Amino acid sequence: MTDPTLTLRRATPDDAEAYAMTAAATFVESYAATTPPEEMAAHLARAFGTAQQRQELADPMRAVFALVDPTGTWVGFTAVAPTPAPPCVRGTRPLQVERIYVRAASHGRGHGRTLLAAVDAEAARRGADVLWLQVWEHNEAAQAFYARLGWTRAGTHPFLMGTRYEDDWVLVRRVAKNQSAEPTTIPPMAPGPPNQPTAGSSA
Repeated sequence: MTDPTLTLRRATPDDAEAYAMTAAATFVESYAATTPPEEMAAHLARAFGTAQQRQELADPMRAVFALVDPTGTWVGFTAVAPTPAPPCVRGTRPLQVERIYVRAASHGRGHGRTLLAAVDAEAARRGADVLWLQVWEHNEAAQAFYARLGWTRAGTHPFLMGTRYEDDWVLVRRVAKNQSAEPTTIPPMAPGPPNQPTAGSSA
């Protein structure tokens, strides 16, 4: 953990409002400048909302880990699930990193690495053999970040943004066989109290 004032914990259905608001706000911060307003509005309506995020958090096959500051504000989060992988992902037990968002004001502080350490731990706990995620083809900063951490491009996969499809890169990384199921760089990932809704920005 790069910031001792932050807590990393697994989110619960009680966190649905904070999760939905943080996810929507971070997505807007990342992509509003390159997305027509009507397409952004359509995507936000489809992807984010308290009821939808509560359903995600209640899914026992999905795990969401939140970085929370002392006031209860979400600084960032990551979500993983055993989503069916595209053919370019080679593995018998793939695990998808569905989202990894960090508030814009907190970029450059190592929080992305902390969240990926939680992903590694969860992958090891589940016995996954490969991690995969999608990143926008024009998001060069994210591509460089993942490359530094050993992710490689396996192919492409469409992403529905509003009413139009865009091409995402599919990145993969093998799960280390000796990966600890409880990394020493993060505290135990136990459920915590509900958080107040907060605005965020993305990574």
